[in-house]
Amino acid sequence: MDEVAAPTPTLATDAPSGVTIGAVLREPHVLMTLVASIVARLPYGALSLLTVLKVTDGGYGYGAAGLVAGAYAAAIAIGLPVLSRIVDRDGQTRLLRITALTGGTATVSLALLPGDSPLVVYVLLALVNGALQPPLGGVMRALWDQMLRRDDQRHVGYSLDAIAVEFVFTGGPLVLVGGVAALTSPTTAMLVAAALTTVGTLVLASRPPSRAWKPSTEQHSSFFGALRSPGVQTLMVAALGLGGMFGTIELGLTAYGREEGELGLVGALIAIWSIGSMLGGFAIARVRPASRPGHRIAGILLAMAGANLLLGLTTSPWALGAVLAVAGAGIAPTMATANGAMGSVAPPGMLTEAFGWTLASIMIGSTVIAPLAGLVVDHASVQAALSASAVPPALGAAGVWLRRRTIAPRAA
Repeated sequence: MDEVAAPTPTLATDAPSGVTIGAVLREPHVLMTLVASIVARLPYGALSLLTVLKVTDGGYGYGAAGLVAGAYAAAIAIGLPVLSRIVDRDGQTRLLRITALTGGTATVSLALLPGDSPLVVYVLLALVNGALQPPLGGVMRALWDQMLRRDDQRHVGYSLDAIAVEFVFTGGPLVLVGGVAALTSPTTAMLVAAALTTVGTLVLASRPPSRAWKPSTEQHSSFFGALRSPGVQTLMVAALGLGGMFGTIELGLTAYGREEGELGLVGALIAIWSIGSMLGGFAIARVRPASRPGHRIAGILLAMAGANLLLGLTTSPWALGAVLAVAGAGIAPTMATANGAMGSVAPPGMLTEAFGWTLASIMIGSTVIAPLAGLVVDHASVQAALSASAVPPALGAAGVWLRRRTIAPRAA
């Protein structure tokens, strides 16, 4: 396939799909390409947490740690759309190879920073680290459209990718935070993360789908690019809600683990949260693409907001884990539905950039919320910060509902 065209949505109901996950994984190159992307993205679920641990180990408070983690997320939010636009213009392979090296090197630099360094140095290196990471999410979103030919296959593929992301947010914290960092140090864990990003991205760049992927012949010179699409803007609203939720819960759980004196508990709780999302991803893969994606996304975000309110009322790690599993069940379905809708709303030739903007919005949401969540922990309590995680998805649900018609399938 020389060009990647956006899929044409069908007006399907939410009845069970006849395409299975196993059938999609047996399609040429799908399994190994997905595995390479998982390895490359595995640190994504842990780098914000490791950054918080690195800063607090240097003697700073959680407010300062949230500021550094927010700088990292902000740099990703700026860098992702820029790098994704380059992919849409020039192709994937060369840029993936370059950013595999720059991203790994930047993470190593932050890892080796002396603990007593000034806070401004932490912030600057976090900015560099975020800006130089490879745009793996947008690249994989484009590859699904190339590897799978039919809408029902793509829907399962998007669900698989959402499940993979949750595996990343399960395995990353569990291995790098609860394992490597707990047994050695956050510095060592960040060095391992750098190696995973570099090796996984280089392998992904060498896979046939990535090497065969060609930019669309329909190019645009607009400064705003994919942002001019109202549908892309609406999906960014949903992503902002997710990002704010992620930033609040991740920082709150890190503080909770420190209060309990069990650093390994942080990785375990985030793993439970992500397992709930993975189960939601398997469930959404069994139904057809939503005929009204705006309704589905808004409804799931609102349900997550309700579950998140209960997080601050828990009194034990077991109860917190149970609520996290329920609260996380909507993450992968939201992402899978948004991924499917993106093919309908992204301007021609700008699919990678459009997805880059939604991922950037997740980071922006985390950037805005993480320092605020840290201040709530410092001046109120961990429980208050965890309950406040209900606010971002509730606002996201309201925004998507008001703009739901902008992401209706074109065939409608």
